[in-house]
Amino acid sequence: MKEKQLRRHLDKCVDDMQIHVDLMSARAISKFTADTNANYEWLNQIKQRHSTRHKEELRNYFLLKAEYEKKVEVLDSKVTYLEQLAEELCEFQNELAVKVQRVKRAAKVADDEEC
Repeated sequence: MKEKQLRRHLDKCVDDMQIHVDLMSARAISKFTADTNANYEWLNQIKQRHSTRHKEELRNYFLLKAEYEKKVEVLDSKVTYLEQLAEELCEFQNELAVKVQRVKRAAKVADDEEC
């Protein structure tokens, strides 16, 4: 007898729990649906206020952007080359200045020896 009562009580608890879960699920689905509809309405309002670009125009923009990025890369490589060349020219000028000083000293020593 107690087992039957316990079983009925357990079944009633399970049924009550299922009713509660169903109610909470229905509320969540209802809120989700309302939020989704509100978002679609908001999206339509935004679309009416702000025009979007056509796909062709966007594609042209991205192609142009890619083209300019390539040009910038080429210019960057040229600038890097010219910077390296300038450094080498500075080193060459320094070496040349040292050689000119050596030649002048050698000429001065030779002039001093003649006197």
